[in-house]
Amino acid sequence: MPIPLRSLGRWFVAFSLLTGSASSVVAQPAPAAPTRTAEEITALAQQYCGGCHNVPSPNILPKRSWPALIRTMADIGKQRTGREYIPADVLRDITALYYGSSPTELPTLPFDEVASPGRTFVRRELAALSTNPTILNISATKLRARSPRQFLVCDGELGKLQLLEQSGKKWKEKTLADITIPIHTQVIDFDADGDLDIVVADLGLMPPVGATYSDDQIAAVLTFVRRSWGTTAPPVDSMSVLEVRGLTKARNKPWTDDELKQVGGRGGRGNAGRGRGGQ
Repeated sequence: MPIPLRSLGRWFVAFSLLTGSASSVVAQPAPAAPTRTAEEITALAQQYCGGCHNVPSPNILPKRSWPALIRTMADIGKQRTGREYIPADVLRDITALYYGSSPTELPTLPFDEVASPGRTFVRRELAALSTNPTILNISATKLRARSPRQFLVCDGELGKLQLLEQSGKKWKEKTLADITIPIHTQVIDFDADGDLDIVVADLGLMPPVGATYSDDQIAAVLTFVRRSWGTTAPPVDSMSVLEVRGLTKARNKPWTDDELKQVGGRGGRGNAGRGRGGQ
């Protein structure tokens, strides 16, 4: 989505996400002991977490980081599905597995004994610390010929594209746009009008299936579900899928449980009505 620079007005900057990740972690109490075996919990982590991303190794973070991070991911799932995506007992066991399998501290990287060319680096906090920093991309830019040092930051936690800009000896931040999950930026003259634009790649809602599957494929999946686990519901035909797609084509967000319950008993074209144990 291109954002004309001329409409952004005065530029401010914020360099916040690279500086707050480690120091913003709050100590968490040890989770309760799991009630399942490690193999069972690993399979559950693959089921609930692996649908959106690769399941991480517990070794990539220290113990204190996992409880808050797993809770955050569960909250994201709830926000996007409209319900508790991970059951409470499963969330407890996944948290306990990662807490128990992770190191207390990560190993220290080896120190490079190569003589410094005279340049030293000092850590400074440029903006407010973030509770769960999720910086998906950061790139240096120069939006105008006389612009100071600037960075475009894709903030996945806040769902914003941020501009970080140096003003004298300080840094300032400004939100350029609210974007669901910004993952990349490129500054170009998108519309060839002589002004630079910021093109942003937005990951959007997950999973982004949309029109990936045909009416026949969706009908086949629904029929399988309706006839599984002891139910005897009639099959769903592709015309029913086509009809529902036409009625909901303007929808651009996930359905919640309450919304689905409201339409669950209406049925579709004849054979899409209720059967024993199914709807």
